[in-house]
Amino acid sequence: MRVLVTGGSGHLGANLVRRLLDEGQEVRALERAGGGEALAGLDIEVVAGDLRDTAAVRAAVDGCRRVYHCAAKVSSAEGSSARSTPATCSAPATCCGPRSRPAWSAWS
Repeated sequence: MRVLVTGGSGHLGANLVRRLLDEGQEVRALERAGGGEALAGLDIEVVAGDLRDTAAVRAAVDGCRRVYHCAAKVSSAEGSSARSTPATCSAPATCCGPRSRPAWSAWS
């Protein structure tokens, strides 16, 4: 089964990608430009894109049976700069169209 991992180059996402590969899953990772080396050498499909680009997200989701949304803006800054961006918060809505079945009720 093909699965998509958003944030695959982050700490959580990269570990999840390895776990999914160990389980025999076919993995596609959505990675923004400059994602780093966390996925180097792994037998996965890396799709360049940004969660704020609806077309890129829909293209990344196409053909996937499951989406693991691990992307997030992480900051140790205080105040308003530490808040998540609206794009990160709305990514499940972007990934899931009317035919999708949410993994949990928070998406309804």
